[in-house]
Amino acid sequence: MNVSTSIICSSGTSHHSRFQLFDFPENSNYLVIFYISHLFFVMMSLTINYFKIWI
Repeated sequence: MNVSTSIICSSGTSHHSRFQLFDFPENSNYLVIFYISHLFFVMMSLTINYFKIWI
C-alpha cells in the first residue's frame, strides 16, 4: 500500500511541476478536468494492478 501511494505522489508531483511551465490564468477549468481525469486514470491502474495480484 505504501508503494502505490508513493507512486501516486511521484506521478502527481511530476504532473504538477509540468503544469508550472504553463500559465492558465482563466483556464482553471482545464486544470480541474485534467486533475479529475488523472485521478481516474490512477485509480483504474491501481485497481488493475490489484486484480492482477489476486488473479
